[in-house]
Amino acid sequence: MSREQREFSEFFQASWDPCLRAVLAGTGDPQQAEELAAEAFARAWASWRKVSRHPAPRAWVVRTALNTGKSRWRGAAGNSRSVTTTRPCPPAGAGVDAALLAALTLIDKNAHTCTSTPPTAPTSGGGALLGRHSSGAPGPGSVSQWSGRSGS
Repeated sequence: MSREQREFSEFFQASWDPCLRAVLAGTGDPQQAEELAAEAFARAWASWRKVSRHPAPRAWVVRTALNTGKSRWRGAAGNSRSVTTTRPCPPAGAGVDAALLAALTLIDKNAHTCTSTPPTAPTSGGGALLGRHSSGAPGPGSVSQWSGRSGS
């Protein structure tokens, strides 16, 4: 086994559960979350030289999984007249508090995505998701910015 394979194997072993839980919180569907997380880890392996140098490789995996899910949803929405957006709650014992997932199904999709993203993950603007600029305005891509849009 090469050093690169060993590094990825260690990353995968340490990261699968936390990443799966984050994706599950973002989708609300255990089967879809597992499929999206597996796809994201496959993409991480394909780009491991780049991903391993990323400041937050787990966040990269979670964001990739959620983006893949969003892309699939958009594709499905374009192929049918109506696409259901309700997210089923997982059965008991799925590893995530069922009451939390039930509550997540009741809120706006953008706010839902914000709640499933680690609040300390770096954003493209250089700040944390909960961060604000020195002017006091929400940073680009921040939870505060998205939360302000959730009513629209």
